Amino acid sequence: MERHPETVLVVDDDPEVADVHVRLLGGLGYAARPQSNPELVEASLVRDSRIDLVLLDQSMPEMTGMEAAAQIQRQDPEARVILSSGHLAVDDPQS
Repeated sequence: MERHPETVLVVDDDPEVADVHVRLLGGLGYAARPQSNPELVEASLVRDSRIDLVLLDQSMPEMTGMEAAAQIQRQDPEARVILSSGHLAVDDPQS
């Protein structure tokens, strides 16, 4: 049986950041697809059950990654979600 690459949905409001993630994941053998609007993630998962992992940016203007992850988990408690951020915490001593 032929094995297909796992599909990662990359959700980031910055298209350049999403593109970097998609290219990096593609180079590692994953099928990665960008999505810029976290509000559409739930609909994407309903339409396409082949999504194996969702990589969410924590800081987005429409909704936070935590909010989007909570929606995904309500829809599918077994969904795999990773939150990421390139921002330092406000109380981070290095900021």
